[in-house]
Amino acid sequence: RDVLVADDLCVVGGTFIGLAKLLKERNVGKLYLAVSHITIQSPNKELENYYEKIYCTNSKYDQYNLSNIKIFDWKDAIRF
Repeated sequence: RDVLVADDLCVVGGTFIGLAKLLKERNVGKLYLAVSHITIQSPNKELENYYEKIYCTNSKYDQYNLSNIKIFDWKDAIRF
């Protein structure tokens, strides 16, 4: 099965990489990551090796060095 990992904060991404390795050892499907905030503009690029898509708000930066990130403007979230 596919798995969505949700958390409030990502700094460098080491915890999410470790978790992804454990989940992949258990033969999960695709992994997705959703976090409220990524606190640095250059999180570990290894995240791209494990997560199909990474979702976050643009509460700190408008862009990150990850190619598979989807940034949500917090103002758009209010409309839901």
